[in-house]
Amino acid sequence: MAAHAETDFHEKKTNYDLMTVVVLRLGSKGEKSEDNAIRLLSKMFSTDLSYEDKLDALQNEFKISVSKEMSEEVQSMCNLSVGVLNKGISVGKMEQAKSTTYKLHDKGMSCEEIADMVEVDTDTVREWLAARKDMLVK
Repeated sequence: MAAHAETDFHEKKTNYDLMTVVVLRLGSKGEKSEDNAIRLLSKMFSTDLSYEDKLDALQNEFKISVSKEMSEEVQSMCNLSVGVLNKGISVGKMEQAKSTTYKLHDKGMSCEEIADMVEVDTDTVREWLAARKDMLVK
């Protein structure tokens, strides 16, 4: 009777019902690693390489045949990383504007003047200042 891998192999639950965490520190140094897996992951998660460079690395450096579906996944991953980067920049700019708002308010500037300086609407300035006042009171 022939064994079928999907149905005849049984493993104890204690051997597979585990959580494993693997931490990989990827970065530009990883792109020069001797370890192919580290180098591949470093290149795929790089924010410095373009979509085209990543596809080129897959095909030419790692000799991986890239299907249309895989190409779309790489494109999606690149778009996601750009989106995350842009979101981080936007959050950073808002935090800087909020910090500047506090400083300008402490120097006596009006909400209207501050709004003009940090390029947000007056209601946002008032919300930030009210939230700051609430934090200082608590």
